[in-house]
Amino acid sequence: MSLSIATLLIVSLAAVSAQQKPLYPRLIITPCGGSDNSLLSLREVNISPSPPVIPGTLDVKVKGSLNEDLPQLYIKATISKSFFGGTQKNTIPCISGYGSCVYDICELTKNLVSCPAEMQKYSLPCKCPFTKFNLDNFAGQYKVDNIPPLLSWLTDGDYEARAEIMTSPTGPVKACYDVKVSISNKAVDCTNPLVRYGPLCRGASGVVG
Repeated sequence: MSLSIATLLIVSLAAVSAQQKPLYPRLIITPCGGSDNSLLSLREVNISPSPPVIPGTLDVKVKGSLNEDLPQLYIKATISKSFFGGTQKNTIPCISGYGSCVYDICELTKNLVSCPAEMQKYSLPCKCPFTKFNLDNFAGQYKVDNIPPLLSWLTDGDYEARAEIMTSPTGPVKACYDVKVSISNKAVDCTNPLVRYGPLCRGASGVVG
């Protein structure tokens, strides 16, 4: 084996190894244990690329339904970052409105002049009040901007999150889902023939139990 071929093989194997680091090569969504998700039913969630790259553009496909009208909407997010292959997890505090916070969705969306084109296409509300809907095959593309430099370290790694959906900031919880996802701040090189057909270069399906 010539030196150039050996070098190419080593570089390619190193690329494969680096690109297999994500703990969750696909998005995983499951109902929280014991939760009643009759308010919000998620049957399937697909994202591409996977892992999602921040900043970047995400292709999102969803099948689900909101089964009640919601005049108010809050999401309590509890997020942890995994280290050492998932053997250690640290909860991310609420910092500058990011992380493990209670998000007032009505407040966050109140200044929207119009809904994104994808949501208009499916007649979906994007700010309060949220009216009930049923989606058989929602598809949209969204640009995700980078978060503030102070929190840029959060855009790369493996995460677990619990999203509790409420109609008041203190509960009760109306629906709950656990999410596992790996996030990258750099795109995977899908031109590499050794990784082109791997899970990191294909859309990832959320497993909704």
